[in-house]
Parts: sequence; structure tokens; C-alpha cells
Amino acid sequence: MYVFDANNKILDLLKKKGMLILTNEIEHEYAHCWRCDSRLIYRATHQWFFKTESLIPKLLEKNEEIYWIPDWAGSRWFKSWLTTLKDWCISRQRFWGIPLNVWICDNEECEDIIVIGSRKELQDIAGECPEDLHRPWIDQVTWKCKKCNKGTMKRIPDILDVWLDSGSVMWAAQEIYDGESHYDTWVPADFIIEGKDQIRGWFNSLLNSAMVSSGRKNYNACYMHGWVLMEKAKMSKSKGTAINPEDLIEGTIPELQKKKSFSNIKGAETFRFYCIGVTQPGRDFNFNLKEYTDTYKTINTIWNVYVYANEKLNLAEFNPSKNKLDIKMISRLDKWIISRLNSAIKKITELSDEYKLPWITGELRDLIVNDISRWYIMLNREKLDIYSEDPNKLLIMAVLYRVLYQVLLLLAPINPMISEEIFLKMFKSHLKSIGFEETESIHLQDWPEYDEEMIQLELEKQMHFTQELIEIIRAIKGENRIRLRWPNKKIIIEAKEDMPEIEFPEIIKKVGNVKELEIVKSVKPSDHFIKAESKFCNVYLDTSIDDALLSERIVNDLIRNIQFIRKKHGYKVGEKIILKIGTETEYLKDFLDRNQRIIVEKINVENLEILSEDLSEEKNTIFGYLNTCPNRDCSAALKDNIITKLKKTPEIECPHCKSKINANIIKTIKFNFKRK
Repeated sequence: MYVFDANNKILDLLKKKGMLILTNEIEHEYAHCWRCDSRLIYRATHQWFFKTESLIPKLLEKNEEIYWIPDWAGSRWFKSWLTTLKDWCISRQRFWGIPLNVWICDNEECEDIIVIGSRKELQDIAGECPEDLHRPWIDQVTWKCKKCNKGTMKRIPDILDVWLDSGSVMWAAQEIYDGESHYDTWVPADFIIEGKDQIRGWFNSLLNSAMVSSGRKNYNACYMHGWVLMEKAKMSKSKGTAINPEDLIEGTIPELQKKKSFSNIKGAETFRFYCIGVTQPGRDFNFNLKEYTDTYKTINTIWNVYVYANEKLNLAEFNPSKNKLDIKMISRLDKWIISRLNSAIKKITELSDEYKLPWITGELRDLIVNDISRWYIMLNREKLDIYSEDPNKLLIMAVLYRVLYQVLLLLAPINPMISEEIFLKMFKSHLKSIGFEETESIHLQDWPEYDEEMIQLELEKQMHFTQELIEIIRAIKGENRIRLRWPNKKIIIEAKEDMPEIEFPEIIKKVGNVKELEIVKSVKPSDHFIKAESKFCNVYLDTSIDDALLSERIVNDLIRNIQFIRKKHGYKVGEKIILKIGTETEYLKDFLDRNQRIIVEKINVENLEILSEDLSEEKNTIFGYLNTCPNRDCSAALKDNIITKLKKTPEIECPHCKSKINANIIKTIKFNFKRK
């Protein structure tokens, strides 16, 4: 009978005998099997122990020498565990497992005990030894007791606690092990990592095994992480709330399949980057689909940075061995990105040395996505173009090439597969020319070293202030329905006390898309000025408009539209076209005529015609159009969704100038083009 089924029968028997005084149910914690969740029965049995309780003072002393990440895992959690440590029961009663290597004489008057240290020792004593040392074969090994010469030495039937097996990793990792001269030649691990349940598990079994055997610690640094949660609850296979890493990597989990834009998200590199940076050491991390998909976007941006750079370098026939990086010739912008690179190498090296892993991905993301992709490359995009005649084009490419390679070295431990792919395609054949040792793999390269002399913190602060000013300009434009690519006349900076020097005025004008920049002590109010405040200054955007600005606005929108359609129809970068543009609106035609040269250069046009007529679709040409607001002083490009709304309602407002629009008064520029 199952023991818990006997409860009622025992109660009935006691009641029948008149011995039952009271029956009641009391709720309390009770031990259950961690696998099948069955209630457990405890029985007192004879077991084998390591006398670890007597080692508590020495264990606490060694714990102080271990570098814990986070520090409270060692100073509070593990210290608390060691302080109350009991002797370690190392024996278990199972059919299968690592046999406890103790033989005892079956003569009750003798009961001699021998602990066997190796296969060789067993062979020397017993004269035989099975190939497989597990049960049941090891139990067949017996020999006559040499002490009493009467009994037989038989192995005790117990097996070893699996945690003793896990705690013996330093011996298992040795190349040579003979149980004698090499018994204590193991080397402590520099670094181990496991979850918070291992405070009483592996972290404990490792240190105790080493201290019992050798009196020294066997790991120098320990990183403790938390549980993986889903919707703030621990993932469980038995409850069906667990996500298999393989399914996440393959992109087959239902959460990704539900949303079309997420259906192409897959890959081990996204999984790596996300897991490393998702939460602080020791803390549980709650799997969040939005954060995971954002990580995929980061990985995609990193990949595209290298694809873009490689394409531009190849088109320009850039050769690192011929186009050397001359530090004396580089611009302040180049000095800034080199400073940022060296600052990042220094910071990431420090974080790595301190095992502060989650912060490394943040530093890499900031460096690659923000500083390189959205800033340095963006500012140099025109200079890197295949048709650019900028005299510093190859020098900028040399800077970019070297920076991207050293960044790749930083990325390699986090994303080894992407890094190796990029290394082989873009850098492997040119290592010697940029001062690096030639190796077959990026993972055979040395960790990059930073150059303290190349770190210019003041320059980085100045660039950071420049970026802050540009964000303010963008915010003003966004709040007032002014598109970022629309030019404005002027930005006025009204300085406050302790405002940093503005070292990059041309960048502010270019990225902020303003024609002039003024720095003044006070500003005379104007109806055309929109003000925004910051810590160091007040920023005023002049929103007044003239025909020069209007024409640039319209041409920029038109160029963007044509370029989008070129790409959509598979036209290659640099492929020349024959372009016709037509409009029946006189002022639009005038604006186009003023900017013919810009249109030709930006779109790579071989032959351009601008006509005062409404074009129609022609055979063997690509056709497109640009609808604009009929308010001449606005002339904003109207997206397709605006036109769709006009089919359902007779009149709507322009999203920029708020003037009334109907389908009959919209102004249109039409175009068609074909390959040269």
C-alpha cells in the first residue's frame, strides 16, 4: 500500500481502539520531487559524509578571495550558505551512477576499509578491472581481504552524489592524472558562470571538493545570473511556459509568428546579443518580445554598417595597402570617431576585466549604431559616394576601414559568427597592410589595445553638445510639423552661462538643415522664431520661408521619391538614367528649372528634360509622381494615404500648413525614366 493511502486506515484503526483524540488538517511546507512533483518520504539511513562543517572558517576565508559578480552573491548569499554549512552527504542509493569507490571486508570481525584512487590501483589489488567502471560491472570486482585473510573485500552498493561529480571538474580537466604526483597539479578556473540556484549547488560543490582535497579554492571569479522568466513567471517545461532556445533561434515560436513584421526574426546572433545585455548580474530576466525584436534591429544595423561600408570601398576601389591612414591629415570629425573608438576599447576592456557583461552590449550598440552608423557615416555619406570628388574621400575611407576592423574585434566575443563572416569577406586579406598579424580567423586575433593619446575627451564632449543641439532642432521641427529634410533659414543660439564652445557649426547646419547659425547674447523676439530651452542655451528656429527654400524643399522631396522608385525597380547604385519631369504648375516648373544641376547629380541622370506639361505613362519606362499641397508657401509632399482619404471625403487638412485640400486643387509633378 502507498504510504499516504494508509493515513485513513490508520485513523480508522485508532478510532476503533478508542485511542483517537483529535483529527485535523494542518497546512505546512512539504518536500516534493522536483521532477514529478510527488510527495517524498524521509527515512533515516546509513550514509557517507565529507566532514565539511569543520572547514567553515577556511571556506569563509577562501570565499573572501573570490571575485563575485554581483558582489552581493558572495558577500551575502554564499557567505550565509557557508556559515550554516553541514557535513556533506556524498552517498546515494541508485542503480546507475558513479560508484562510491570504497571496498569493505565482509568479515564482521575485520571490516577493513580500502578507498581506491584509480583504475590502476584497482587492477593492482584485485587483479582485474572491467572496462566500464559503472554499476553493475564494478560490483563484480572482489578480492580476498589481505588483513584478516578470511573475508572478501566487496564494494559498498552506494553511488556518489552527482554534485561531487560536478565539483571534481578541475581533475577532469587535467591532461595528466595519475592520482598521485598529479593529484594537486590542477589550476583554478579564472571564471565560472551559473544561475542563482547554484549557491547551494555547483558553487558549493566546487569549493568544498577543492578544500576537502587540497585546502585551496578552485575558481577565482564567479558570475551568478538569475532565472529566465516569461511574463514575470519562471519558465517551466512541465507547465508549457518554456521557450526552447532552438525555436527562438529558428524563429518558429508562436509569439514571433503572430506578427508579420516579426516573422523573419531569427538567428543565434540576436539571441546572444539579447541574452548578454538583457539584465544585470544576479537578477532574473523577463523575456520580452519587444526587447528581443529591438535587438534584432540592432544586429541588422550592425550588419548593414559593414555591408554599406564594404560596398562603398569596393566601388571606390579602395586599397588599404595603398591608401594609408595619415593621422596628421585627418579632420576634427575623424579625430572624434578615432577618440570614440579608443574610449570604447578602454571602457569595454575595463568592463570585460570586471566581468560586467551586460554593459558591454550597451557600449557596442552606442558605438556602432549611434556614433558610426547614425553619425560618422551619415555625415560622410556624400563624400563616400562613388561619384564624390571630395579630395579627402580615400582618407575618410581609411579611417572608416580601420575603425570598423577594431570594432569588429570588440564584437567578436559577443557575435562570433557575424564577426567571422565580415572578417573573411572584408578584412582578412588586408590585415598586414593595416598593421595587424595575419590569421585564419578573427578569433585568433589579439584583443585590441587603446591608445591613450588618441582619446580626446574634450572633443567628445563638444560633439555630444553638438548632437544635443541638433536633437533640439529636430524636436522643434517635429513639434511644428516641419519635415527634417526641409531647409530653414536660420538657427540662433542664445548662450547661457557656462555654455560649451560650439566647435562643429557646419555639422549643426548640415544635419539640422539650416542655412545659417548665429550665436548671440540675446534675441529680439519675432513671429517667425520658435524657441526651445536647454541647460546651456535657448535655441530659436527661424521658420520664415522664401522661394529658394521652397524650391529646395520640393526638389528634395522629388529626389527622395525618384530614388525610392529606382531602388524598388532594381536599379543599381550609380546606374545612369534618362529622366523626364513634367508639371502644369508654373511655380513648380520654375523651382525644378532652378535645381537642374542638383537633380542630375543626386539621381545620376545622363539626360534630363523638364517639361511644362502633365506626363503620362510611356512604354518601357518607369512612371511616378509627387503630389504637393496647393498652398504655394507650403508645397509639402502629400503621401499616398492623404490621397486615399480624399477619395472617401471631399476635403481634408494639409498635415503641415493645415490649409484645406480637395482632390481638384492638388498640385502634381510627374516623371518617368529608363536606363541609359
